Formats: sequence, structure tokens, C-alpha cells
Amino acid sequence: MEEEQSGRADLQRLVQKANSEAALWRQKCESGEGGVRSEEMEEMKKKLTARLIEAESQLEAALSKAASMDKANHRLRGELEDLSIEVERVSISQASARRSYIKPRHTGQHDGPPHLGQFGSTEWSCPSSVYTPGDGYNDQILAVLV
Repeated sequence: MEEEQSGRADLQRLVQKANSEAALWRQKCESGEGGVRSEEMEEMKKKLTARLIEAESQLEAALSKAASMDKANHRLRGELEDLSIEVERVSISQASARRSYIKPRHTGQHDGPPHLGQFGSTEWSCPSSVYTPGDGYNDQILAVLV
């Protein structure tokens, strides 16, 4: 996108330069300072006109490309935002589902650390498909629940 903008600026400078050069030669020819014959003047005029037309067409192409890049950028940003929302929704749903599968089972004996009181005798059980010991993500969720 930055390349397109710098290209666009370059083309605008070329157009401005060609216009100023044409104005300079027009002024010289009108005042008689140019020392150029009319045939040469016409040839130079044609060359300058051709350069001006080429610069303008390049500018139009660059503007068109920049507009299409802006459109694509806007579309991709919207898609990214939608996907971010979807990932967040799925993460919340997954965490909720894991919490509902992990259920405490009381053993009736107090075998835990003294600061836990009655909670020290609680064991956690869940389907093996939900909790895999050593899985970092699951361990984080259990740490929050405990």
C-alpha cells in the first residue's frame, strides 16, 4: 500500500514537472527567447504532450490499484474481526464445556493439606477425552477451578 502511495506521489511529481516544463517553453517561445524554429517547437510540444498523457495514465492506474488495495484491506480487516470474535466464542464455549465435565468426587477422608480443610478430600473426575494429565491448557483450567 505504501509502495502504491509513493508511486502515486512520483507520478504526480512527473505530471507537475511536465506541466511546468511545457509552461516554461511556451513562455520562452512567446517571448522569442527560446531560439527555436516553429517545426522544432511543434515537435517538442508533441513530445511533451505524449509524456504528459503517459504520466496521467500511469497516475490513473496507480490510483485504481490503490483503491482496489483499500477495498481488499477493508474486507480482510472485517474478516479478521469476524474470525477473532469466533475464536473468542469457541474458547469460551470450550472452557464452559470442560467445566461442566469436571466434577468433584468426595472420598470422605481428609487427606489433603490442612489449609484446605474439607476440600482436601476432594478428587476430581472427568471423562478421559476431556482431561489429559500433563496437557498445559487443561492444567491451567483446573488451576482456575481449584
